[in-house]
Amino acid sequence: AYFSASEAWQQLKLAEKNVDSAYELAERVNERFQAGLRTALDVRLALADAAATKSRLETRKRLYKLSRRQLEVLLGRYPAAMIETASVLPVRLPAAPGGLPAQLLLRRPDIVEAERKVAAADSRVRSAYLDLLPRISLTSSTGLASDQVGDILDGKFFVWNLLGNLLAPLFDGGRRWAEIDRTRALEEGALAYYAVVALNAFAEVEGALSNEYHLRVELSALQESATQSAAAVEISSERYYQGALDITQVIQARRQYYNSESARLTAQLALVNTRVDLFAALGGGFDASSVLENGDHHEGS
Repeated sequence: AYFSASEAWQQLKLAEKNVDSAYELAERVNERFQAGLRTALDVRLALADAAATKSRLETRKRLYKLSRRQLEVLLGRYPAAMIETASVLPVRLPAAPGGLPAQLLLRRPDIVEAERKVAAADSRVRSAYLDLLPRISLTSSTGLASDQVGDILDGKFFVWNLLGNLLAPLFDGGRRWAEIDRTRALEEGALAYYAVVALNAFAEVEGALSNEYHLRVELSALQESATQSAAAVEISSERYYQGALDITQVIQARRQYYNSESARLTAQLALVNTRVDLFAALGGGFDASSVLENGDHHEGS
């Protein structure tokens, strides 16, 4: 949201520059009309273009205020469209290093959650197997040896009670074995969920890296287009004043420059947002040292 507000500010400044340029052109065309060098049609076309650029300026003002209000709401402030934003977007982002370790994804909350679900399901399976053991206390409530154990060792324990305790897990209608099957199914489900979450995480990383590559190429092309369009505006204006071109060609060149520059700003914002998406997909930045040092709690799960 902060970067969007910054881009909206730059779009607003570009629109203001375009309005000033359009009205300057209309004024000069009118001066030439008054001197009998241009027709009234040129004046009308120049004024129409100036009015159109003024309407786009109001649109940019509205969008800039909207972006600031959205940012203020996110920060818990009253949406008065008064918050200060950066006047420029980051131009040069550091390139993503090659060979990013998969351990970086262990910082993602959804990966941590899925891994803990697998660990919990595994614990439930072990607990279900332990439930097959007979329920004979080895110690009393005081921590000393249980009377039951002593009776067994002395041969005084009532044999049918003993057999009842030992064989109870085998004659409960299969309830304990069914519980084992249930917990194992839950564990398989947790593993499948973990796989889905991990694949989604990899997809987000791959998508962000791919988007960034293509956006860099697109941004370079738009920069070239804006540079060439700016040069075309100067050439067309000069040739118009020399009487070699008509006003429509000048207006077209100006529009091409404005559109190219506006598209460049939009692509620049998209590139910055893609880097934000990459950091979100990785669960942080590119430094893996903290993950590798503190990753012991994931072992054995």
